[in-house]
Amino acid sequence: MRAILAICIFLVTFGGVFAQEVTPETTPPAEIAPQILIQMNTFNPWAIMNGNMTEYNTTTFTLYEDGTVIYYAWDAETRESNYYTVTIDADEFMAQFDLAELATLNDKYTEENLMDANTNILKIYIPETDDYKTIEVYGFDIPDSLELILASIWDFTRAEHDDAILWTPRFVWIHLFPETNLTFLDESLVADVDLNFLFYEAFAGQVELNTPETLEDGLKVMLWYDLYASELLPLLDGKRYIRTSRSQVWYYSVEVVSFLP
Repeated sequence: MRAILAICIFLVTFGGVFAQEVTPETTPPAEIAPQILIQMNTFNPWAIMNGNMTEYNTTTFTLYEDGTVIYYAWDAETRESNYYTVTIDADEFMAQFDLAELATLNDKYTEENLMDANTNILKIYIPETDDYKTIEVYGFDIPDSLELILASIWDFTRAEHDDAILWTPRFVWIHLFPETNLTFLDESLVADVDLNFLFYEAFAGQVELNTPETLEDGLKVMLWYDLYASELLPLLDGKRYIRTSRSQVWYYSVEVVSFLP
């Protein structure tokens, strides 16, 4: 992930293309975080159906080499989902898994004829190659070694951890994808958001295009979490789209950045 201090964002609209130079006023200080050993993001299609795009993409579990875990879990008392952090023995947790075998698995497992299930994307550090193996999983027809790692993560997020504390992120990614069918757009599902908020006020200094030099495949913008939570999140409640100009509408998802504070 590379910081972009100045970038020309080409906003594609039905009426044409215009360029806006984005120069963030501030950028976050450099962080040297421990290496991630396992991270899993969960994409929940029911969030889209319920109009809750902030729950669509959650960073369910991140384990760092120093034993720090950041995870997303349901609190039975408050009846809310929150991020928590706790410290465990990373070597002991990783010893459950055959990393050499995991490295040989397919990059994607999709179960046919399965409807409305979650998609889980795993990123696993493989010491032998000093690189990450990314595996996308949709369904339950998967190798035993992959089933073990998924079960271990889900068991961890559902268990009681006495030393766990609430964790507040520093950053959040807003993923934006151009919506081209504006004719039948339901205005009740659209939140109007000022570009100045996204690229100046709450901008945390990073933008990534999904395809270089074009917005046709969307982009993501990193925001400071406190400003996102206090000013943008209330606007997004029950909304599926973000409008940044009269003719530019995006469907979106939100991804918490699991950097250590």
